[in-house]
Amino acid sequence: MIDGNQPLNTDIMQRTIVKGDEKIAEISAASIIAKVTRDKIIESYSKIYPFFELTSNKGYGTKRHLEFLEIYGATSIHRKSFKPVVRYSQEKLSKFESQIITKFAIDLIKKGIDIVEFSFKNDLSFIRYFDKGIDNLTISVKKKHSSSLLQSFIKKNKEKDSVMKVRLNVIYSDDTSSQNSIRKSILIR
Repeated sequence: MIDGNQPLNTDIMQRTIVKGDEKIAEISAASIIAKVTRDKIIESYSKIYPFFELTSNKGYGTKRHLEFLEIYGATSIHRKSFKPVVRYSQEKLSKFESQIITKFAIDLIKKGIDIVEFSFKNDLSFIRYFDKGIDNLTISVKKKHSSSLLQSFIKKNKEKDSVMKVRLNVIYSDDTSSQNSIRKSILIR
């Protein structure tokens, strides 16, 4: 059963039902689950793109959101089938979105992991997220500065919370490989 009048391009037997969320309990429940899931995903994306104020507009084409599109351009997560998005270039954000830490954060969200915190700075950027019950900090630093920045970062986080286990992952921002992968991982207690 599909809410609306557009069948999916699949061999699976289906039935379209206009206003199905009002008529069929299963469609209504699926609609609620989809909305809650989408809102959680948008909440994570709001950490990466705070300048779009996604927590207040949830990515919908409000007047304010369209103003932000005018200022910043479209992101890689904007739905290209939404007519107003087509007018805006992705060039303005391409440098930011091409950064290893940004790509890594977007990949985490696509895997269903919620981003708790995201900070983008030239010398040290980081993402905080929980995965399999472990607090993860993935930092992005230039390889040649990694030792001193890592020690400083570890010390600062140990002072903050000496009880919690934290996995510190390192991505080198000057890594030229095509992989957005963790190069070093340390468990801090």
